[in-house]
Amino acid sequence: MSMFTICREIVAEGELQDSLDGMREAEANFTAEVGVLDRRFYQCVQQPHVIWANTEWTTEKAHNLAAEAIMKVRKDDRVASAYFRPGLYFEIFCLPVEAAWHDFEEGEAGFILLSHAVIADRAFDRWEERCRERLAALEPPPGLRRIHTYQNNYSRHEFVTFFEWRGEEAYEEGRLRGERTLEELVLIETERSNLAAYCQFECRPLVL
Repeated sequence: MSMFTICREIVAEGELQDSLDGMREAEANFTAEVGVLDRRFYQCVQQPHVIWANTEWTTEKAHNLAAEAIMKVRKDDRVASAYFRPGLYFEIFCLPVEAAWHDFEEGEAGFILLSHAVIADRAFDRWEERCRERLAALEPPPGLRRIHTYQNNYSRHEFVTFFEWRGEEAYEEGRLRGERTLEELVLIETERSNLAAYCQFECRPLVL
């Protein structure tokens, strides 16, 4: 079964272009031969120095071996990689929540709302089941390409959801559902009490 790593880098002031050039150069090493199945980047609209990456690996072992070979750090690189990256660095190992994966439209997304959250202890029981029920009842607005949710493989309370839209205009037109946003309808209960922490990033695909 494949696994994913979701990373966020905050590039230091004045180093964005150099960092992007370095990422482009490094991408030549992230190949199928080292276990990379898919790799996508997202750049924050309001803060372009915030870069997210979502990488699908054949196995966690493949990730660790690649980290040792490519990044020149020890295999368990979740801490060691911080000194390799030029900016502030965050990484989780995660698996897709099958109940919270839906593809609504074909085509690549031009605008992505990325939600990063922690489920409260009191609401964690049956969270995946309730999320599946909310998604089953959802009538997707035009322009919503897909919703993909990933849970931290080592701390199941933490998750990242990608709301992928055709473009920013579709997002602006379709996001509000009555008095609530699409993100609220999908991620939280009516009482708005099931998240212990929440942050979100408006992003565009970054092609390296």
